[in-house]
Amino acid sequence: MKKYLLLISGLIFTGMANAAEGGSSDIVTQLVGAVDTSMLVGTVTSLGLVAVSVKWGEKGITFVKRLIGKF
Repeated sequence: MKKYLLLISGLIFTGMANAAEGGSSDIVTQLVGAVDTSMLVGTVTSLGLVAVSVKWGEKGITFVKRLIGKF
């Protein structure tokens, strides 16, 4: 827990130092602006498709086992 508090306080102090130099004085705007979100949507979508595909694959195996059990 102390590691996280140290990390957060370091980010806050870094943001304050950057704000003192110029630009936006809002630390949240600076932190959000520093994050590159260009690949985020594609990555989240592809991970979601993989998760859904795996789940459908599991359901398909169960469905086929049920069909074979009826014969």
